[in-house]
Amino acid sequence: MASLNALNTASLAGGLPRAHHRNRRSGCLRERWRSRTPIRFPSMREVLVAGDGFRLLLRVAGYERPSLESGADANWLVGEAEMTADAGGSFHASRGVALRTEELAAFRDALRRLVEELDGEATLNHVEDEVGCTIRLRRGTGELDAFVREHVPGVELRVERVRTDQSYLQETARQLDALVAAFPIKGHALG
Repeated sequence: MASLNALNTASLAGGLPRAHHRNRRSGCLRERWRSRTPIRFPSMREVLVAGDGFRLLLRVAGYERPSLESGADANWLVGEAEMTADAGGSFHASRGVALRTEELAAFRDALRRLVEELDGEATLNHVEDEVGCTIRLRRGTGELDAFVREHVPGVELRVERVRTDQSYLQETARQLDALVAAFPIKGHALG
């Protein structure tokens, strides 16, 4: 059973009510909702990390600075992280993220080993700590923990101990292969 920890989840799933205000014509109170339009790019590469009742979808549109050929600034990718969890309730988080090519390549390499050996751990580490995922398998079955959070601490959606297995992860590894091939590390990633 997945345990969910949703801090201020409503803000991630469509916005929090702003202050009540009086409608000048009728005098009644009305809640105003801030709209949260999802980020959409014309052409995106996607990677889906999944488990029972859980999805973490990473979308990448392209390099943040495509004209650069090497160094730390050349290896930032523009994208989005979207997470949904359905375990007795429905929770959703979506936010724009800037990912690093070497973070995705390291996660791909660890996940490839995990899918081949069926024992061990693979972790997506994000330098800005806005999205993350750790998958642990033993004999092909296991659990994953993941989160999506605002850059400033306080608002996050986190799942822990979500059941997953090799059948979910084989497709994730293929998608990560395609993503890393489409957006390889440029030159020396750290300058």
